[in-house]
Amino acid sequence: MNELLPGLTTAEVRARIADGRVSTQSHTGTMVLLSITSLWVLVLHARPLRGIRLVFLTGMLALCIATFTIAPLSEVLGFTVLELDKLGWVLALAVAANAAVSIVIRAQFRLP
Repeated sequence: MNELLPGLTTAEVRARIADGRVSTQSHTGTMVLLSITSLWVLVLHARPLRGIRLVFLTGMLALCIATFTIAPLSEVLGFTVLELDKLGWVLALAVAANAAVSIVIRAQFRLP
């Protein structure tokens, strides 16, 4: 149960980064990929984007951007600036993941 707590998870990741078992680039890339995909799922489920749904989506987008761009916050979470070659792979995987999510959701709504 303890490994599910966010503070312990962050501490463990930071320890693994310090030991060299996990690179900060791969950690940041993984979190960017998960953030993009989760925002896409939120967009798909929030349609039509009106009123409070748009407010929630805008807030989540702002939090996501702040997490990776505000230096003190990203340092606490163990993030770094991604190199361009790694960023390209992350974005390509995000597009593929978002396409897969879209296909699954469309197939789900077509089933009786």
